[in-house]
Amino acid sequence: MTGHAATLIHDPRERAVRRQAKQERVLRWLRGNTWSSADILREVARLGSRQAAHAMLKALAREGFIRAAVIAGEYGPTLQVWGITAHGAAMSAAPGEPIETRLFEPSKVNPATLAHTLDVQRLQLHADHAGWRWRPIAGEFARSEAKYADAIAIRPDGKTVAIEVERTVKTAKRYAEILVAHLAARKQGKWEWVYYLSPQEAVRDRVQRVFGEIRRATWRGQAIEITDAHRAPFKFFTYDEDWT
Repeated sequence: MTGHAATLIHDPRERAVRRQAKQERVLRWLRGNTWSSADILREVARLGSRQAAHAMLKALAREGFIRAAVIAGEYGPTLQVWGITAHGAAMSAAPGEPIETRLFEPSKVNPATLAHTLDVQRLQLHADHAGWRWRPIAGEFARSEAKYADAIAIRPDGKTVAIEVERTVKTAKRYAEILVAHLAARKQGKWEWVYYLSPQEAVRDRVQRVFGEIRRATWRGQAIEITDAHRAPFKFFTYDEDWT
């Protein structure tokens, strides 16, 4: 018997249980992230092929749990994404968990941040596989604080990390504002480390260089001299480095 044949499940009940478990993983992911791509959801469901992923997503859509939409990228081609519906949110809520969650509204998907959002989700998958506990920052903190991180994550050692996914380089002035905001959040015990994750080494190196050149910043009208001690909690990685 070949390896492929050995993995076939002949018991219809066991196949149904496994299929339901995969669907539940997808719905739980969409409850937290609102929408995602088929490729990411294939990984979430642990399916081996794109065909199997699309068949599962279409089945969920027929049940009214999710819906699809085609989003035009800011510079690239269009992309089909899948998002949670009110019915899907209600049916996937765990006992004692609020049924209400952010629902998928295609008109609110920003083409300018489409690639960034999907990168955050891919990094979340990587962190999940490494034993981290990851939460999108929306809803966790005040709106003013949510501007300064893409997610928070708990490392396996219990340390809390603010995650910044940095696809492009900002100005030194903007990074100075972000730096002191993170330091204030750290002082309040909201997180201990700040990880900047970039797709390429060139972006990572330039972001790190700008942080290294910050000498002064202003926080709530007070001027602050920035030292190496202030920069110590900030770490810089590419997506592919062993940041977990």
